Amino acid sequence: MEAREFMTPLVEAVLAHLPVREAARQMAEHNVGSLLVCDTERLVGVITDRDIVLRVVARGLDAQDTKVRDVMTAKPVFCREDDDVRDVARTMAAKRIRRIPVMSRKNGIVGVISLSDLARAREGAGLVGEVLESAAAKRV
Repeated sequence: MEAREFMTPLVEAVLAHLPVREAARQMAEHNVGSLLVCDTERLVGVITDRDIVLRVVARGLDAQDTKVRDVMTAKPVFCREDDDVRDVARTMAAKRIRRIPVMSRKNGIVGVISLSDLARAREGAGLVGEVLESAAAKRV
């Protein structure tokens, strides 16, 4: 099965030059824990609620003065829409990530696959188990 069959096609994104406060506002508005970060049409990173807590709040930075590009995770791991979903799950496990952007072959963002997306699929439960098991094993 291909990644496109598991992905959530509607993706929330924020521009890299905006303040972190805007990213937090968008996360709250859309009830999500991460946003893709774009520089016009190009994927340049990912910012999570955890990034904001650890890289902004814990350091005492101002969320209005700090730009998304300064605290995002750059060079995000992604998959292609036609990648086999088992390979995608292995990548998620190896990189210890819970969400992965899905890109077209023309490098356009077409969706995101999360652990919950995998869990909803027929063969997904086993894939989620593999991702979580791998992540737990690496922490020990």
